[in-house]
Amino acid sequence: MEGSSGSTANDSSTRKQNLLKRHKINEGEGTLSKLPEPLVSHILSFLPTKDAVRTSVLSKKWQFRWTFITKLDLDDTVFYKRKSGGKMYFVNFVYRALLLTKSSSLESFSLVIANKYDVFLLNTWICNILIRDIKNLCIVTQSEMSFSAHASHSLFNSRLLEELVLKTMHSFAIRVTESVVQFEHLKLLKLSGILFSLDFNSKHLTLSLPVLKVFETLNCTWLNAKRITLKVPLLESVIITQDTKPPSYVKPHCAFEFSASHLKEFSYCGCGYISHYFKLLDTSSAHNASLNITVNQCPINRDPETEVRAFLLLKQFSQVKYLKFEGCQGISNFDKELLNSAAVPECLTSTLQVVKFHKLHGCEHELCLAKFVMENGLVLERMSFFLASHCLGKSKIMEEFKAKLFSFKKGFSFAIVEFSYDD
Repeated sequence: MEGSSGSTANDSSTRKQNLLKRHKINEGEGTLSKLPEPLVSHILSFLPTKDAVRTSVLSKKWQFRWTFITKLDLDDTVFYKRKSGGKMYFVNFVYRALLLTKSSSLESFSLVIANKYDVFLLNTWICNILIRDIKNLCIVTQSEMSFSAHASHSLFNSRLLEELVLKTMHSFAIRVTESVVQFEHLKLLKLSGILFSLDFNSKHLTLSLPVLKVFETLNCTWLNAKRITLKVPLLESVIITQDTKPPSYVKPHCAFEFSASHLKEFSYCGCGYISHYFKLLDTSSAHNASLNITVNQCPINRDPETEVRAFLLLKQFSQVKYLKFEGCQGISNFDKELLNSAAVPECLTSTLQVVKFHKLHGCEHELCLAKFVMENGLVLERMSFFLASHCLGKSKIMEEFKAKLFSFKKGFSFAIVEFSYDD
């Protein structure tokens, strides 16, 4: 009897707890239900899309509330591991999300694809999104991808875009049919592995991006292009990385022109070469900017034009405040004749305060360049030299490098000259 009464008491307690939970859920649901529909949609938009969809089971009232969200993030890695459905489950989820969401304009759309899908399928999804006045678009794929003609046209006519991120581990082909591309509201542009194919006669592409502040590219190719002009009056940051050699059919003499007025940072990183000729149409735009050049040693990708492009790049930044060379063994031909005949950049005599040399090996061409900077840097405050830590006999190399360096004439009256090893 005692056991029976104890069991009854436990059951009663459990029922009370369940009723209390339901009451709290209903109470919370009732509180949210009292909010204006646009506000509810706004709140749901901050949830991951899969969680926003799950709210449809709360009640009949909530069944379609998620369809008014303004942010979609679709990642196949979230669904692919599911035991039931896997890849097909993700495809069906995407179709359902695109078909049922009712917002004519989207705040953001993110598509992350780790598995291989039919290109036609992907283009169908992308076209559906691009016609919705999207503001922030992010597409990341692990396999090769190409935009259809319709998708390319839709992309370049997405006038409300504010952020555009396109990334792939392999190749992402986009056809450009107009010589002038304009995004009036674009503030951030990040591209990785993109192959732009110019399909018009002039081979001169103009990108008009009046409010762009950040421009980043990684291993991007501009097929058939002779000149790319970026009209970017508010541009602040340029980061260009090219650690793979472009295909052999791509001509390496494409010039990049920047029409900018507020540049704060220009960074280039390449493996054994500098991929393009870079030109600032207004050199005063780089006043007090920082310039980072990294040309890592890579004999396979060696390009004889690298030295010329390096000097031209330096010449464009004649008034920089911060200059950093990293891995200058990739620029091994800073010969004395070229340096002696070079006009001294204005920044060396007027604004350049900090110079850093990384991954040094104590070679003559490194000393030659260091000598040029030391003799002409009139307002230098700090020079930093970092010897490659893997060098054999690095202590001896360091002492010899110091001795030769301090034998040079100095253009500055006082500056900190420091030596260390790269990590």
